[in-house]
Amino acid sequence: MKTILVQFAETRWTSEAVTQACILARNSQACVVVLRLIPVPHPSYLGTDIGYLPPNPREYRRLDEYRATAEDYGVNLTIEAMHSISSFDALLQAVEHFGAEIVFAHFPRSWIPYWQRFQVWRAGQFLGSKLVTLDQPMPVPKEGPLTIEMITHPPLAGSLPPVR
Repeated sequence: MKTILVQFAETRWTSEAVTQACILARNSQACVVVLRLIPVPHPSYLGTDIGYLPPNPREYRRLDEYRATAEDYGVNLTIEAMHSISSFDALLQAVEHFGAEIVFAHFPRSWIPYWQRFQVWRAGQFLGSKLVTLDQPMPVPKEGPLTIEMITHPPLAGSLPPVR
């Protein structure tokens, strides 16, 4: 089964990402995984119970809302937690671990000019067409519903030179 990965980030962004992911999942017979990244202070905590923090009450409510959204769309949604030192590296590992076809990733605004754009560019280099940031509107197909294949393999992809 195809998998769509959604990073658990700020409330408004994640709600929109889950909705878009559920629409794609319904149209593509895929499941949605919401990934909670748990920052740990030291690499030795990775993969142990020492660094695990359960969701707080507000996060539980948000996660329940995401489950309800998926249920409304008739999509299977699971919630996973993963330790991270770097959210970028953790997302790359999660893509491989879950076999994600599409990744909705949030890159927060930065005080350093162009840092966010650099992070998105860097993620795009590794993930290619799998990356969705919601900075641009989702494409609207001329015929039929939007599917994962339309995003990862757009109609003109074969005629364009490879991205370097």
